[in-house]
Amino acid sequence: MLLLVGWGTLSHGQTAQQESMRQLPASILQNLDALEDPGRQVDFLLTKIEDIHWKDRPLAYLLALKAKAIAAANNIQVGEAQATYWEVATSYEDHSESEQLTLVAQKLKVPFLIFRNRLGPIWEARGLALLSNVQYLLAKDSLAQASLDVLFDLTKPYGESAEFSTVLGDGLRNQGNLYYVQNELALSKSYYRQAIEQYRLDSIRNASKIALSLMNLAINATQQSGYSQSSEYYQAAANVCPRYDSTLKAEIYLKWAHNISLQAKADTNYTLLQESNRLLRAAQQLGIKDQDNLYYLLGANHQNTALQLYEADSPVYDSLINVAAAFYGNAATQEAISQEVLSDLLTGLIQLFEMGKIKEDKEILGTILLAFSKMDADTRKWHEQKIHLVNSNHQLLLKAERQKGLQTSLALIALLLLSAGIFVFLYQQQRIRNLKQQFAARMEALRSQMNSHFVSNTLNAIDSLIMEGKKEEASNYIVGFSRLCRNILNSSKQPYIGLDEELAILRGYLSFEKLRLGDRLQTEWQLDRSLDLASHKVPSLILQPFVENAIWHGILNKADRSPGKVRISISDFDREHLSCTIQDDGVGRKRARQLRESQTIEWQSWGMKITNERIEAIRKLKDASVEIEDLYDEAGQGVGTRVNIILPKYLSR
Repeated sequence: MLLLVGWGTLSHGQTAQQESMRQLPASILQNLDALEDPGRQVDFLLTKIEDIHWKDRPLAYLLALKAKAIAAANNIQVGEAQATYWEVATSYEDHSESEQLTLVAQKLKVPFLIFRNRLGPIWEARGLALLSNVQYLLAKDSLAQASLDVLFDLTKPYGESAEFSTVLGDGLRNQGNLYYVQNELALSKSYYRQAIEQYRLDSIRNASKIALSLMNLAINATQQSGYSQSSEYYQAAANVCPRYDSTLKAEIYLKWAHNISLQAKADTNYTLLQESNRLLRAAQQLGIKDQDNLYYLLGANHQNTALQLYEADSPVYDSLINVAAAFYGNAATQEAISQEVLSDLLTGLIQLFEMGKIKEDKEILGTILLAFSKMDADTRKWHEQKIHLVNSNHQLLLKAERQKGLQTSLALIALLLLSAGIFVFLYQQQRIRNLKQQFAARMEALRSQMNSHFVSNTLNAIDSLIMEGKKEEASNYIVGFSRLCRNILNSSKQPYIGLDEELAILRGYLSFEKLRLGDRLQTEWQLDRSLDLASHKVPSLILQPFVENAIWHGILNKADRSPGKVRISISDFDREHLSCTIQDDGVGRKRARQLRESQTIEWQSWGMKITNERIEAIRKLKDASVEIEDLYDEAGQGVGTRVNIILPKYLSR
């Protein structure tokens, strides 16, 4: 996990937006009222900002807003430009969205012209330093570098001036950050050191900035695995950080703790994790803003400690695992959790699940699902396999809460499926080397999703029987289902299975649906006797989703609840292809779609979607196709659906 240091003005407690509700101190308001001239009022407020911005950013922000309002109302352009600078300088780090930062950059344009033309080099230098910060945060590195180049040329004649020390220090530290992100670590380190030298010319006002630069040096050292040197920088930063800046000190402790955790892993000295935990608790007491990072690191430290006790089978192992799970849960519930932490959190949670001995597996699955729900599209795509697996299993466990009699069985099934899915996922990663291996990996991924989808719907059927009070039928259903699960998992070990095995699984599924639906479901099989079913290979569970669709969306939607029939036909299409036809006499796709749209719960046919993707993947290597035909009577009413699937023979060869 990468812990980044912000660069620009410092954070002091609450955000500027929160602090905007705070009233100005009575003493300032009284002095302001005593000055009747608007120009003098603006000058008074700007002087106060100069005096206190380095130790009370929220108050400086309020004073800037007041000064800007007075200057704008009285057409005091210079005062309005200076107040705008302070407004931005004391609040821009509270804006994390690029759209907000773009508005901030635009807000600086007019004041910057006034700085250059009417206020002299010091204000132009301030504007350039601030502008380079905003441009960097917008990922406009070339613009940020251009601003810094102008800044350094402008301040060159004033290098030894105390008046320019702070702004020049800001520019040097900003340059160090630009080199850091370019992985020019030696240059980055040099500029951080030069920044500290400038800040020390006014060390009282710049104490927090010195601490921040030392923290930059620490992160630079960590990047080069210089963990001991990094800790020395963090110690120096903590020592120089002023008392009033508790937020910065908490951030120093947090990153210092992370550095020690990395050192513990590198040196296999896990006693260091106790020191890391101590620093994390100190950060917590100071009111650390990055609660997601804090709880994640506490969880990771306890998990890594538990790993050292695994071989000894110590009773402390269980306790540490559950503590780690609890901290991960706290991290996942944070509203402001970052995408980086979510990604690392997922890895930690999956590892916890694999380590076992967790008393409340369903809570771990719930935390995983919560983390998934907070991921953005870019982060989620890296974990797509785990998302589908865990989501299905978690839904099963939620239903098990209502059915205590089935809770243990469902939890075991969920664990079995998740373990199998992880195995399949890891197996596929090792095989991605060329085009055929990529094809095999894609099929493996889709098949694992298909299995979890199929199991999820089957367990929904079990749940329906229980809710209807048919406990004996549900019990029989579960016994048969466990046998079918074994067949499915066995078939999942191979990319393709014999057609006879595929049809056996399909017959088992239909027997379950027959148990649930009784006379409402009839089946008819038409198999070409000349076919050697065992010699033909097909992707596992390639037919089941279409049969399931015929039952759930076609037959079960009949308004009169009349019996429905599903016909499965298998025959030769030509010398190189098989023809598989699935036909039902249900309500048809149009009516089924209308019924789904009328439901309050959104329905997604994941089984059909995944199966179509699998066939599309096969088609890229050999010809395969799916055609869906809607059937109508003479009156134009839907009377069923026919699915024609063409698959190449001997796909496994």
